[in-house]
Amino acid sequence: MSQNSKILDKLYDYLRLKGYKIPNKIVTTTIIDCPKCKGPAMTLPYFPKIHCNACKVKYDIVECVRLLEKDREKCTNNEILIYLSDLFKMKYVSNENLTEVLDFYYENNFDLLPVRVNSKVPVEREWTTKNHTEMIKWRDWLRTNNNLGVKTGRMSNITVIDFDGLGNDEKDEIRNNTATEERKNELLTKKEKNIKSLEDEIGDWKDITMTAYNLGGYHLFFQYEEDIRKTAIDVGSGHIDIENDGGYVLLYPSTLNSDVRECPKLKPIIKMPDKLKQFLLSKNAGKVKITNPNETLENDIKTENFNLDLIEEGNRHNVFMHLGGVLRKKLNAQNTEFVLNILNKHLCKPPLPRREFINVIGSLDKYINVDEKDLADKIIKYLRMVEEATSRDLKEIVGESKERVDSALSYLVKESYILKRGKGNSKYYQILKHANWKDTFPPDTNSLGFEIPFFNKTARLCWGDMILLGSRAKWGKTTISVNFLKSFIEQDIKPYYISLEAGSRFIDTARVLGINEGDFWWDFQSDATKIELEPNAVTIIDWLMIEDKSQTDNIMKHFIEQLYKTNGFLIIFQQLKVSGEWFAPNMVNQFPSMSARYLYDDETDGTYGRWEIDVIREPLANAKTAQIPCVYNQEERRLNIKEQGWKDM
Repeated sequence: MSQNSKILDKLYDYLRLKGYKIPNKIVTTTIIDCPKCKGPAMTLPYFPKIHCNACKVKYDIVECVRLLEKDREKCTNNEILIYLSDLFKMKYVSNENLTEVLDFYYENNFDLLPVRVNSKVPVEREWTTKNHTEMIKWRDWLRTNNNLGVKTGRMSNITVIDFDGLGNDEKDEIRNNTATEERKNELLTKKEKNIKSLEDEIGDWKDITMTAYNLGGYHLFFQYEEDIRKTAIDVGSGHIDIENDGGYVLLYPSTLNSDVRECPKLKPIIKMPDKLKQFLLSKNAGKVKITNPNETLENDIKTENFNLDLIEEGNRHNVFMHLGGVLRKKLNAQNTEFVLNILNKHLCKPPLPRREFINVIGSLDKYINVDEKDLADKIIKYLRMVEEATSRDLKEIVGESKERVDSALSYLVKESYILKRGKGNSKYYQILKHANWKDTFPPDTNSLGFEIPFFNKTARLCWGDMILLGSRAKWGKTTISVNFLKSFIEQDIKPYYISLEAGSRFIDTARVLGINEGDFWWDFQSDATKIELEPNAVTIIDWLMIEDKSQTDNIMKHFIEQLYKTNGFLIIFQQLKVSGEWFAPNMVNQFPSMSARYLYDDETDGTYGRWEIDVIREPLANAKTAQIPCVYNQEERRLNIKEQGWKDM
């Protein structure tokens, strides 16, 4: 939510209003009076906070308002941000409004897309082929400074009418602050006049359905009308755009420079009144009638404007598992996913949600002949050593029949693991070593959708990420790891637990924590390099001790490759030095999305400790490190965040 971030960036402007002598441009560390203790404090370039060593606290603009304006010292963050938005004449998106609006989008089955900030350009090049209906994904886009758009037409079951009282150039004058105050007033007056002209001609429908206001006028949202096409119409002195199949419109809380989409009127989206529909059809807004069947087919393929609704909701998963298994006999995983995605969009009523669809795709590999996969693994391992070999060589090495070797080779070629070279008796096979270049973003399916204990407010973590957690020997790594298990199970996730230490001590802690048989999968592995992760799964490894430290990067790369292949989420517990530091820190910390060490406040008492976060690839606050104080209940074997004391470092 970039507009809110801009309010937080106004700290120095606010302090100047309060009489602080602050340079117009901060290029080095600047010393100012602490707003609380009045002692020396410092500010840093491009980092809108005051650092006071005496208070041992960082003050942002919200806290400074509480300290400098006594009548606001008990105000909530939301109340202060509203006050600041009025003070600096900026729009503010409150969490309450945003939650209500996103809930409305979700309840109405809107299919959204990410749009570049201060722009109407979609982030994704092939946005018409992708579905984004998960709220957690929408919040991720806002958190990473994107606008929101909604796909109009069948994809979101809406037809949108845009009442526009200004031309694009005129709106840009206001958005980009190039218009004088007099010119701005002139344009706004013109807008009201043109909107009134439109309403006199077409009708005023603002109070009967969802209405979203913008700089030029407003959007009216109606239920999808199949026989109205996307087009533009000039009416009187105004203009309307009809957004339907193949289109999209920006939604609250998107921004275009100073133009911030206002919070919409969240009325139920109704069927378009017949009077309005007939008017639009009379203005040539109706679908072009195609009498030639070939033209109809060509148009449907071009616009993807068809939906057969053949597969009912209760049977979608079963159909795709069967059909996917058939396709995988002839197609590789990528092509199979492409075909099933098209079928899901146009044959299902409603389509299978993206998360479930990805799980189906990941499950298909389990139905490939297990012996064939084992044999294929042996062939790959040998080819990595010798780089190339004939089928006869491979038959002798793996000790299998020609039929089975040929079957495995066919599978490996089809899946693009190896390349077939030469002809006839000169035919041989090579490991394929080319990059799979792409110019489109991967499907945005990486939001976790659940909480990571202790670190949920610290870092943004996604599917495909690895976090590394360290503790000293005999300091309770297993107990902590089972606490993570418990947290995931409580969120209806069945995680995978891999023990690299002989024995089953973790079972005792699991029982005390109320974990039952069947709540999670577990296995013992003695060699970390032999671990294969399950697709789309949460896995905990307890605990990793790398004897040969020179192999640290190779072992970490093994897990990164597994995560890329499976799109899983991995937590690794690793032993620390006696001093509490990492072994091979440079190699260890270059791989995980987050790394943290658990240390005790008093080495003679295991009650109080803290997570010392060393690496955060994508922090949720303006800090790359943090401390999270914890308290351990020995009787319950529960590790919890201490209520107070959480702070950035």
